[in-house]
Amino acid sequence: MPIPPRPPAPPPALRSNPETFSANAEATILYQWGAFPTWLEQIARFTEAQAEAALTAALGGDLPPLAGKAGQFLRVKEDGSGPELVARPFGDSLEAAGNGILVKRSAGDIVGRILTTEANRGIQLLHVEGGGSNPVINGVTRTAAQWRDASDTTEAVLSPAKLAAAFGSAGAAPRFTCRAWVSFDGTGASPTIRTGANVSSITDHGTGRYTINFATPMQDENYALVSTCKGAGSLAVMIDALPTASGCTIRLNNGNGTFYDSEVVCVSVFR
Repeated sequence: MPIPPRPPAPPPALRSNPETFSANAEATILYQWGAFPTWLEQIARFTEAQAEAALTAALGGDLPPLAGKAGQFLRVKEDGSGPELVARPFGDSLEAAGNGILVKRSAGDIVGRILTTEANRGIQLLHVEGGGSNPVINGVTRTAAQWRDASDTTEAVLSPAKLAAAFGSAGAAPRFTCRAWVSFDGTGASPTIRTGANVSSITDHGTGRYTINFATPMQDENYALVSTCKGAGSLAVMIDALPTASGCTIRLNNGNGTFYDSEVVCVSVFR
């Protein structure tokens, strides 16, 4: 008995196409209450027939040889002539287990995993060795509290909750990291970097003009700069030249239009 083919669904009823909307909507309703449930009934009868045939073969001892067939499925042949053992379909890696799931690894063996739930934390996949209470994830054993709370410095799994905690942020808005930042002293013969990240050096182009050179270049020049500095009166930090992937140039202007060297200049780069 072949598998009943699924009847083709009618085209969708789109309000953007008023000429076919009514006809397609009616065809969809008829499909949902006619052809589709009829097909589901056929599938149910087909499944029942397959199960009965497999049971009959098992009770009658009419099974194919089992040697070398570990991990394979028993099914009825498509022509209904008898049972057969077939390999697990490619990509099918999960099957039901008494306390969770069984995972078929690339090596071919099947190992147990336990699914647990916790309020406001979703589903966790725990690999518990020897029935112990401490989960083993990616080969690292930690207590449940260490996995749940950001109290362990040795991580095998980094959860979204821990990422949010690392950023010190909350809410549903997306989070983006700073790709480079620096705080430097722009006075004197050459700029002096106090601290920063992904900034290799500062090039001085004269009074109030600096190029921030990245240690690792950006993927392109389309990044955003956030700059500020220490000064008195009306002082502006401006982009002095088109940014490049390797660095960006800024200038510090006094209110009277002249350039100005500041002892505290801060620049952050986001991309």
